[in-house]
Amino acid sequence: MIRTSLGFKMAIVMVAAALFLTFCRLSFSLLVPEVIGIALVLLGIVLGYRPAAVFGLFVDLAVAALSIEIVSMADVDVWQTAILGLLLPTSLLAWCALLSEDTDSYAIRFRTGAFASAFAAGMLFAIAIPVSVAVTSIFLPTLINTISTMAEISILFIIIAVTVLIVTRPREDSVLDEAGKAA
Repeated sequence: MIRTSLGFKMAIVMVAAALFLTFCRLSFSLLVPEVIGIALVLLGIVLGYRPAAVFGLFVDLAVAALSIEIVSMADVDVWQTAILGLLLPTSLLAWCALLSEDTDSYAIRFRTGAFASAFAAGMLFAIAIPVSVAVTSIFLPTLINTISTMAEISILFIIIAVTVLIVTRPREDSVLDEAGKAA
């Protein structure tokens, strides 16, 4: 179980808020809910009240998703905005919001394996299209200008299917346990 100091959690929330505010194109009508969501996450951390922190997290995620316009993942600036404006701050805020209560009866066990695999899947989804476009442009340089949105969606669906197969594969120790029970 991870117990971090209050100041460390607040610093992580401030870094996530700075990333949201830097890379998301917020109008005033979206800036107000974003600040309210960040305030709710900070309030939940200070008071040790997880529901307030999680509600603030959901508000921030909704505002960030509305403010980022992703037209094509083949562009570097859109890719950078998706990673630095959505994936990284989302991961940081989720980590802080879920660890906001420090009492023993409500403490959440932080699973580094689950967090790492979720973050790796997000990174894989984010870089799949730029990498495939780069590889395609090496072999077919004239095709780079004609990649459509449907082609990007198809690439993303293939990556999602492969990731789901990798994540849901049976582990060897569970297969051995099942074989031992059957014998």
